[in-house]
Amino acid sequence: MSRTPLSRPALAQPLAAVGLIACIIGPVLHASPVEPSGESRWRWLTLAVAVVSLVGCAVWARYKGTEALARTGGAEPLGALLLAIGVVGAAYYLLQAIDRGFISTGTAISGLGALLVAAALVVRPFPWDIAELRPHLRLAAGVAAGASVALAATALVGRINGTGVTTYADPTPPAPVPTSVSKQAWSWTAPARLAAPPEPAGNGFVAATKKAVYLVDGVTGKPRWRYQRDHVQVRDIDVTPGGRLVVVDTYINDGDHDGPLIVLDALTGKQHAALPHDAAETFTGSAAVSGSKNDLTATPLTDRGQAWSHRAPSGCRFGDTAASESTFTVRTRCGVGTSVTTPRDELIAYDDRSGSVLWHHPVGDKGRAKTVLSTGTAGEGCNLTELTTYLPPSTTTQSQSRLLDARTGKTRITGKPDESFGACRDGWVQVFGQAFRTTGWINLATGARGGARTADAGPLVLRDQSLGVTLGPDASTASVTPHDLTNHAGTAFTVETGPSLKEGAHTRNVAVPGAVVIVTEGSPVQPGTPPTIIGLR
Repeated sequence: MSRTPLSRPALAQPLAAVGLIACIIGPVLHASPVEPSGESRWRWLTLAVAVVSLVGCAVWARYKGTEALARTGGAEPLGALLLAIGVVGAAYYLLQAIDRGFISTGTAISGLGALLVAAALVVRPFPWDIAELRPHLRLAAGVAAGASVALAATALVGRINGTGVTTYADPTPPAPVPTSVSKQAWSWTAPARLAAPPEPAGNGFVAATKKAVYLVDGVTGKPRWRYQRDHVQVRDIDVTPGGRLVVVDTYINDGDHDGPLIVLDALTGKQHAALPHDAAETFTGSAAVSGSKNDLTATPLTDRGQAWSHRAPSGCRFGDTAASESTFTVRTRCGVGTSVTTPRDELIAYDDRSGSVLWHHPVGDKGRAKTVLSTGTAGEGCNLTELTTYLPPSTTTQSQSRLLDARTGKTRITGKPDESFGACRDGWVQVFGQAFRTTGWINLATGARGGARTADAGPLVLRDQSLGVTLGPDASTASVTPHDLTNHAGTAFTVETGPSLKEGAHTRNVAVPGAVVIVTEGSPVQPGTPPTIIGLR
């Protein structure tokens, strides 16, 4: 039994072999649709295989001699193969445990391979005898071919099972949100109970079940794409301002572990990124932003942006924030806790892709009046930030709101006393009167106002109508009553809402590109009933 020390040539050969294998497998894995970085069961399996392989490698070296690890071209290649599997598996697990899938698995393995090849060259510099490497190259080619076949088979099985994105129709430009409706145009029954309510996105709306995310066309009512992944289930969905990206909050193994935040293109369903679960608190049109009172950190949602971060200036702290389609605005307060008599406040707007400062806007509280940076009102054709000043209770006027251009900081619209702003659609901003008792629309380009209506005329307000929706006795039908600009009720029409539901059923009404959708949801008495979504045009 030989237990001679491992020589430099003998050590260099398995290092080079493992490195070459990793350099070949990495790009293949990176290019495949399989992404095991999110599935915790595969991380644990990889760790187990790596540990077993390294233990086997040690036992092999103990009883066969360390030189056996380098004799891959002879009769005993098992030692080098165990070493390769153990090193690659352990490195893969460590990278996943540290980065939690933030970097591509293929990229990680390729980087490991390059490091091992470099280590082999350090241990034994050139020139090398090609005869020494030939058996290792054969081993590398065989392992790479086997990995490629396994990945291709996994991708084929995933495609059969619907893993990844399934496209039903080519993308088209989004249709405008209707200004009025008169009839039911289509209906779509979800395949299962919704995990998240419909949200306007792309050219219609996005809806999610526990297992898949769907984009339904607002004009036709037909799904345009479906996205799902094995072992990953949907907890919630979010749509970025402007409706161009869908962020899917996932979990793994029936809630045992948080999954990645999966970023999808709203028009095509293509996956742009998979971010760590805790990567974001707020989404702009193309970045996930998180932070505290001392710093901000942004992670790009697509490959067109870049990561950036900012620290609060000395003596200052970050406060209220607002996200819009292309900017992130934060209120900064300086002088708090110092000898400065009056703290100085200002708004700072950052470009969401580069992190560069776009503008500063001084703002402050005077007396008992308080100025608040509201959530950005963003939509197609709109990129705005709302700023509201709340006045002391002793005054007749309670608040004064204005909309700032999110890119320049200039005031676009100043509301009347006690008005506030809502949704922004196709260049029109919804405006609410005092205590939301009236509502109307303002044209961003001209400042013209639409007719004001009482908000209780219907729960959903379009530019030329408000809609009241009343479910029938068994919730299988609903009556839709439109009201015009003067609050006069028009001709009601009936829509079929799907299977009969028990008591407690209710509707959710959403204006989306191309249609107004009505979602009938069941009560806890009937929790598993899939909803039928109605499209009005």
